Amino acid sequence: MSSALDTNHAVWAILDASVERGEQIPSLRTIRTMLGDKGSFSTISDAVQVWRQTRQPKASTINGLGAEFMTNIRTAIWAEVEPLLKKAADEARKEAVSSMAIEREETRKLRNAAEELFFETEYKNAHFKEALEAKAAQEKQIADLTEAKKDTEAKLKTAEDQLQEAQKQIKAAQAQIESLQKELSDAQANYIKKLEELAAAKPAKAPSKRSGAAKGKSAASTGKNASKNTGKESSSSDSESAKEPEAK
Repeated sequence: MSSALDTNHAVWAILDASVERGEQIPSLRTIRTMLGDKGSFSTISDAVQVWRQTRQPKASTINGLGAEFMTNIRTAIWAEVEPLLKKAADEARKEAVSSMAIEREETRKLRNAAEELFFETEYKNAHFKEALEAKAAQEKQIADLTEAKKDTEAKLKTAEDQLQEAQKQIKAAQAQIESLQKELSDAQANYIKKLEELAAAKPAKAPSKRSGAAKGKSAASTGKNASKNTGKESSSSDSESAKEPEAK
């Protein structure tokens, strides 16, 4: 109610100022624009009618015109203007309703688009999170493989070093074996050579009559006394000791 009264007073002030300046009464749309697009057209129209009935006669009297004449003019003008105002108000109302319907439809579309964008963003965020987790797992796997590769390369290097060392030891052992075989071969050759030289220097001899006589003489002296036998055995032993180097 207070808002309607404020609108009425504001409309009356606009109309009074127009009359004082000698201007025509502004249209309802112009008045509403001057009010800052506040108030409905019906409220503004009612305020204009009240102003016409209460304030306009005084202004007309001030301007030197008869009150009845001015009333008749106002009535005639209002009869012409009122249908136009109602038509304009209806059109404005329809336009406002259509505009509100369009705005509601646009709002609905925007809401739907916002919901779709929200769900799409959530979907992308979920997939992005999964992609990040998969990437982290892949990077960890790569790091583990890299570490395993380093360990394998280190073990392979150690095995190669050990193999090279074993090959060196095998070569050294082979060289030592070859040296020992050469020494053995040389020793065998020298031994055979010495045997051949000994065989060539002292050939083997046939048994002589002397040794047969010695054996007969030893058998014949078996019955002699002990002192003589001892002397003869000593003499025979010395004789055989002297002959052993010759047999060798």
